[in-house]
Amino acid sequence: LFLSDTTELLNQIIAGADAPFIFEKTGTLLSHYMIDEFQDTSRMQWKNFMPLIRESLSSGNFNLIVGDVKQSIYRWRNSDWRLLEETVEEDLHGENIQNHLLDTNWRSDTHIIRFNNAFFTTAATILQEEVNSLICEGSEALTGTSPNRQIIDAYAEVHQEQPPHKLGSGGQVKVKFLNSDEEQKWKEKALEQLPSEIDLLREQGFALKDIAILVRTNKEAAEVAERLLAYAEQHTESPYRYDIISNEALLIGNAQAVKAVIAMMRHFQQPNDTTRRMMAYYEYLRFHERITPEEAIRSYTEETTGEFPVWLHARFKELASLPLYEMIESFFALSVEAIDEKENAHVQAFLDIALRFGTSRTNDLNSFLEWWDEKGHKKTLFSPDSQDAIRLITIHKSKGLGFGAVIMPFLSWKTDHATNRTNIIWCKPKIAPFDRLHIVPLKYGKKLTETIFREEYLEERLFTYIDNLNMLYVAFTRAKHRLIAFAPLPGKTESISDVATLLWRCINEDSLPSHQKGEQVNLKDFFSVEEQTLLFGDTMPFSKKGNHPVADIKTGKWQSIPIEGRLKLRLNGIGYFSDDGSRDYGKLMHSIVSEVVTLSDLPLAVDKRVSEGELPEADRDETLRKLHAMLSLPTVADWFDGRYTVLNETQLLHPQWGFRRPDRVMIGNNEVIVADYKFGELEDSKHIRQIQHYIQTIRQMGFGNVKGYLFYMKTGHLLPV
Repeated sequence: LFLSDTTELLNQIIAGADAPFIFEKTGTLLSHYMIDEFQDTSRMQWKNFMPLIRESLSSGNFNLIVGDVKQSIYRWRNSDWRLLEETVEEDLHGENIQNHLLDTNWRSDTHIIRFNNAFFTTAATILQEEVNSLICEGSEALTGTSPNRQIIDAYAEVHQEQPPHKLGSGGQVKVKFLNSDEEQKWKEKALEQLPSEIDLLREQGFALKDIAILVRTNKEAAEVAERLLAYAEQHTESPYRYDIISNEALLIGNAQAVKAVIAMMRHFQQPNDTTRRMMAYYEYLRFHERITPEEAIRSYTEETTGEFPVWLHARFKELASLPLYEMIESFFALSVEAIDEKENAHVQAFLDIALRFGTSRTNDLNSFLEWWDEKGHKKTLFSPDSQDAIRLITIHKSKGLGFGAVIMPFLSWKTDHATNRTNIIWCKPKIAPFDRLHIVPLKYGKKLTETIFREEYLEERLFTYIDNLNMLYVAFTRAKHRLIAFAPLPGKTESISDVATLLWRCINEDSLPSHQKGEQVNLKDFFSVEEQTLLFGDTMPFSKKGNHPVADIKTGKWQSIPIEGRLKLRLNGIGYFSDDGSRDYGKLMHSIVSEVVTLSDLPLAVDKRVSEGELPEADRDETLRKLHAMLSLPTVADWFDGRYTVLNETQLLHPQWGFRRPDRVMIGNNEVIVADYKFGELEDSKHIRQIQHYIQTIRQMGFGNVKGYLFYMKTGHLLPV
C-alpha cells in the first residue's frame, strides 16, 4: 500500500458515511478545518473531507478553505480547480459560505504587478476566444448556446493591488523575442545571452541567491546548467560567479563518487554478471581518472579482457568481505584523492544514509540496494537559504516561492498537448450502444471532434489551455523586482499554439479594458519592434536590507579515520587487573564490599564476582573468610548489623564541588556516619580531605551529628576524621 493509495482507500471506507462514523474510526473529534492549496485538491479527496466539514458547519463552527484557481498546475495528479470555482458552493450551499478576495500583492514591485494585470487579463480573453472558436467550428448542435466563459471566469479577479508602502516601488519586466536562423537556433541565442543578463543583475545589486532561473523540464535545466558551467570555465577573468544550485545538483546519487560506490555494490551483489562488472569498472574509471564516458568505455574494451585489473580485483575482493557501512566508508577512504571537494557533502550524506539504514533496518547489501532503487536515489542534500548561488528550478517546484529576479530562458511550451506524444483521455460513452462500455481510453487528437467524444475532446483542450496559462501565472508571479523572459519569435499568430504566441499577441494587441479598479497598462507602448523586446519599468539599483556577503568555507579533502584504529575494546573486568596482568586486589575487594548492607549479604556479593568471572572459584572461600573477619571487627561490627539505613556508592551533589560519591553512608537515630574503604596500608591526606568534604556536604543537607571515618581494611585500622 502506497501513500498515494490512501485517498481511494479512505473513499471506499467512508462511502458516503456521516462524520460520527469517521470520528469513531479516527478516535478523535475535530471542530474546525483549514484546507490550504485547495485548487490542487482532487474530487475524491473532497468527497472524503466533505462530510467532516458539513458536520462542523452544522454545529456552527468556522472552517477555512484557501486556494487560487490560477495556481492550479497539478491536474496530472487529479487536482480539479472547478472544486474551488463552483463545486464547494454547490455542495455546502451558498448561505454557509463567505468569499474573501485577497487582492493585494505584497511580494512584487509596481511594474511587475501592472504587467501581470495587463497580460493575464488579455491572455484569458484571447484563449477564451480560441476555445469558443473551436467549440463553434463545425458544430450545428451548439448553435445558439451561450459562449463558454470558464477561462475568463477563472481569471476574472486576476487584477492585483499594491500595499500603500510599495506604491511606486519600481521593478522591471523584460521580454525578448528571438528568431532562429541557419547559424543559430533561438534557444542557443537565449543561452548565449543568459550570462550577460546575470551580469546586469549583479551590477544592479542582486546577489546570486536572489536570482532564480525557471524552466519547464529537467532537460531544460540541464541545458542551462551546462551552459553556465562552461561559461564560467571559459571566462575565469569575469568579476562575477555563476554558481547554481538545482534539484539535480542536490541529488545525492548524482555525485560521481556515489555513482562509483553504487556500481561497485551492484557488482558485489552479482559478481558473475558481466554488465555489472563493466559498469563497476566504468564508474570507477570515471571517478578515479576523471575521464570522459567514451574514454572509460574504450579503456574497458581495449585494455581489459572483461576482467578487472589485478590491482583493482584485489581491492574489490577486500571490500566485498566487509559489512555494509564499513564497505562504503573503506571505498571512499581508498579514494580520498579522487573525491572532488564539491562532492564532500554528497559523500558524507550517503554515509549517513548507509549508517541509518544499517541501524534501523538491516546491514544487508541486497536490502540496501533494493531500498536505494525504490526510494534512496531520490534523497537530496539540504540547501541552506544562506547559500549564495543561483536557484535553477522547474516552475512546478517554484510554486509558493519568491525570488528577487526571475529569468525564464525558454518560454515556448505548447498550449495544447504535444502532437509527438501519445496522450490518452478516458471517456464514458453516453450514446447507445456504446454506453454499455464503462469507460474507454482514447488517443487525444482533433479527429475526436468528428466522433461522439467531441465534447470530451473540447473539454480536455479547454482544461489544457487553463493548465498552461496557470503555469505562466505561477512563473510570472514568482518575481519580486525583475522578470526576464526569452521566447521564440512566432511565425503565424492567428492560432495560439504555444505560450510564445500568446505572449506576442498580448503584447502587440491593444490591452483590453479591465473591469477592476486601477489603470490598465497598454503593453504595446513598451514594445520595441526593432529589437523585438518589451521593456517595462526601470532598473533602480537593488539593495536588500541585511544582505551581507556570505563567506565561503572550504572543506578541504574528505577524511576518514581507519576503522581498525578508531575502536578500542574495553572489557567489563579491565579495571580489576594491574599492569602485569595480575588481579587488582584492592579494586576487587572494594567492589564486593560496596554491595554489602549487612553481614549476611557478603556471601551473595562474593558469589556474584565468581559467576561474573572476576574471582576464581578456587579463591571464593578464602576471600569470603578474609572479608568476613574484616567486617566483624569490633570497631565496625555495628555498621553491618542492620541498625542503620545504608546508602552504598550513592552520589552527593554540592553546588561548588559537584558530584562526590562516598563508599558508605549510614543514617541512624540522631547521627549520620560516612565512611570510605581503603585496601592500601598508607594513609593519605587527600583521603582525609575527601571525607571532610562528605561531612560538610551532608551537614549542609540538614543533618546535625555527622561523623566520618577512613577504614583501612587490610590493617583493620579505623581513622576518625
